[in-house]
Amino acid sequence: MIATYPPRLLHAFTLDVLLAEERDHGSGPWGRRLHVSILGGTVQGPQLQGRILPGGADWQLQRADHCLELLAHYDIEAADGSLIHVRNQGLWFSRSGDWPADYAMSQPCFQAPEGPHAWLNQHQFLAQVQQSGDARCPAVRLPVYQVLMPDTGHTLSA
Repeated sequence: MIATYPPRLLHAFTLDVLLAEERDHGSGPWGRRLHVSILGGTVQGPQLQGRILPGGADWQLQRADHCLELLAHYDIEAADGSLIHVRNQGLWFSRSGDWPADYAMSQPCFQAPEGPHAWLNQHQFLAQVQQSGDARCPAVRLPVYQVLMPDTGHTLSA
């Protein structure tokens, strides 16, 4: 029998994303479509620092099962000036229809240029979606975790 080991998670950085009020596009055959503009924000953590540039958006779909599909595209300007594109797909659910969510997770995917941030292109990431603003200043906080290969317990010998 082959032993399996779970992957490990390492906190890489946290995104604090400032949002505009949602715009409701109405209901259609797949659900109710919402559009939320991204106004900016910050990136802070052990592996990346910078800011979120204004101009991105989160296209949300409110499904019949009360889950909200999230699909956001935006850009990060790292502290060294490098531009990193983010495509973040997630799922949000709350029985009450409001925060705190019963489930709110996303899978950010990064497109970074060659150089010191290229490692972002070579790993998978998970993020928790947390409310950090209010009705007057909507915002979300996304602690981002790098998914690491499993620790098998084996050590390399010299």
